[in-house]
Amino acid sequence: TLMSQLARGKNVKHSARELIQAVNAAVGGKGGGRDEFAQGSAPVGSASDVEGTVEQIRNYCKAVLRG
Repeated sequence: TLMSQLARGKNVKHSARELIQAVNAAVGGKGGGRDEFAQGSAPVGSASDVEGTVEQIRNYCKAVLRG
């Protein structure tokens, strides 16, 4: 299982809750939280699956935060 946590600073306009919902949908995970802090988990099989999932999450977050 891959666990993810997102937090935002006071000056960040993006919702951590909305972002984790999108990430969970993309990787088949579940979770939730508040606009300031959210967490989720996704099932993974092997170490290469973990690396691929982490890279997918990283790329998605970068794209969203760049606007």
